[in-house]
Amino acid sequence: MRRKFFLSSVLVTFVFVIPSLAQTPTIEYGQPSELQGVRKVFVDTGMDLESRDRILREIQKGAPNLTVVSRPEDTDIHLRFHMDDEDNYAVIVPAKARIGIASVSRGAGTVVKVVDDKRVRVLWSRKDSKKTFLDSRPSTSFGREFVKLYRRYN
Repeated sequence: MRRKFFLSSVLVTFVFVIPSLAQTPTIEYGQPSELQGVRKVFVDTGMDLESRDRILREIQKGAPNLTVVSRPEDTDIHLRFHMDDEDNYAVIVPAKARIGIASVSRGAGTVVKVVDDKRVRVLWSRKDSKKTFLDSRPSTSFGREFVKLYRRYN
């Protein structure tokens, strides 16, 4: 009985652990200059379509010769962006003796060059936060900074 349980446990471990290890690519570190000659890009924001639209808008404004593709296999440069979190906190306005709610949203983006299915190169990354209503959203800032970087090398 113990032997059967042990063998079942080992089998379950191999079924769940080995595929997850095989899917994690090796990360290499490159330079932003590797953007030279890139003509196609894939924008990955997961399920956050609003952030994707903001990044696409910045790319279309600043780098119209760059083609955004809808499938990751059609290009070797990926823009990966995600919102980290959003914190709410109370703000006291002394002049009016009122309390308001303010929020800080944080995001992080990375430009990755896919070498093959087992290796990716990180070319550039950026973290940003929106602290006041005058600040740009982190996704917009990421798009703008990527366009500046892209234009520098193309």
